Amino acid sequence: MFEIRRVTAEDTDALLQILGDPEVAQWLRPAGQSGPFSRVECEEIITRKLAHWTAFGFGMSLAFSDGRCVGRSTIGYNLVDGRAELEIGWAVARDSWARGIATELGRHALTTASDAGFERIVAFTRPDNLASRRVMDKLGLQYERDFTHNGHPHVLYAIASPQ
Repeated sequence: MFEIRRVTAEDTDALLQILGDPEVAQWLRPAGQSGPFSRVECEEIITRKLAHWTAFGFGMSLAFSDGRCVGRSTIGYNLVDGRAELEIGWAVARDSWARGIATELGRHALTTASDAGFERIVAFTRPDNLASRRVMDKLGLQYERDFTHNGHPHVLYAIASPQ
């Protein structure tokens, strides 16, 4: 079991536990970049996510199990083919893959976004990220179309909020 809580300014090292793994980072890097995220990059991400929380009242949360960060859940605005969308997302520490954590993090983000009154919620990933696509299916999101994001082909899934 794990606890999910809002990200804080002190969470750089926790985020680095996830994004510092090259096998996790490969799914999140734009085309032309590779390798794990650095501590400086994680600090910058934390700063942006805290600003998002301040501006909109929602954003990134982290999941902890026995004091160790095992994943992150995100809710945020993103551009998809030039259109502003409310995106949910997740990333899980590699040693915690295939344990249902991604589904729980996605469910947390989806519920939070739905409770906030959003009518449409999207998630996207690269076509070959079958694990994330399975999570999207489990959450009830439906495939809509292919598109390009950060220089990589992606698949877009969406759901109308039950609110």
